[in-house]
Order: sequence, then structure tokens, then C-alpha cells
Amino acid sequence: MDVFVVAVMIERSFQMFTSALGTWIPFTLIFLSSWSTGVLVARPEGR
Repeated sequence: MDVFVVAVMIERSFQMFTSALGTWIPFTLIFLSSWSTGVLVARPEGR
């Protein structure tokens, strides 16, 4: 989504993907929060 909407249509540059702070750290945080939510929701009851 970021590649097609933000990089191509809005900024018209792929330079945002070269910055760890601007792109890769937020992607990692989003992934980790989604994964941890899935782990917590998938726990069997009684634990």
C-alpha cells in the first residue's frame, strides 16, 4: 500500500524506503503489535 499510494502517487519518489526511521521501524512495530495481539487472542481459556 505504501509503495503504490504514498511513494508513487503522493511523493513520486522511493526515497522513503531508504530510511530505517521513516519506514522500516514503523513497519516492524506494526508487525510486532499485530503478532502480539494475535498471540494473546489465540490463547486457550483457563490460562
